[in-house]
Amino acid sequence: MFKRFGRFFGNIRMTTAIAALVISAVIVSVAAVSLTMFISLSASVRMEAMAGRVQALKTAATILKGGMPDTNVAWTPEGELEAISTG
Repeated sequence: MFKRFGRFFGNIRMTTAIAALVISAVIVSVAAVSLTMFISLSASVRMEAMAGRVQALKTAATILKGGMPDTNVAWTPEGELEAISTG
């Protein structure tokens, strides 16, 4: 089995082997950069979505308190929503 590989690679010209290695290196480099960008953008979008959800929840709690007088909305000292209760 290894003799077949040896014969196959032994018959390839040096310029063909170099060209194949360069093309392979370029493909691997593009894949690595693409994966890195995907991971970075995913994290950024995830953080922005979480911030948007928190802001939407704050807005909803404020509107709920105005619409339902017996609703209690508790806020932390940092301005974050702590709890919503009725009664």
